[in-house]
Amino acid sequence: IATLILPSIWSFVFLGIMGAAQIRMSNQAISAGLDGKTPATLYGTFADKSTIGYSHSYSDDDGNTVTEWTPVPDRITRLYFLGTEDVLFEHLSSYGGQGWATFMTIITLICIVLYFITSSDS
Repeated sequence: IATLILPSIWSFVFLGIMGAAQIRMSNQAISAGLDGKTPATLYGTFADKSTIGYSHSYSDDDGNTVTEWTPVPDRITRLYFLGTEDVLFEHLSSYGGQGWATFMTIITLICIVLYFITSSDS
């Protein structure tokens, strides 16, 4: 029973968390203007995000309404337009800084290699 239920629960939780995070990332990218209609807005972290952003208004200390343009952060990525092999690594790079993304990428590659080694030995 444990060999059937535990992997099913793990898959449900893992896919639920990763799927919800990717939906959130795509919704943020769409609202920020990464629509994929031009080459500059197409490729995740490689997009030219200096021209893509959004305006937001707030009140300063004197009660004046100030409108400010904010560029899109690097972690905002439209995963839909990426290749299948890039989606996982773009997803991992959206958390933390460059060091964390590199660390998680190395751990992920080690896990993939161990999976294939284990599969070929059995």
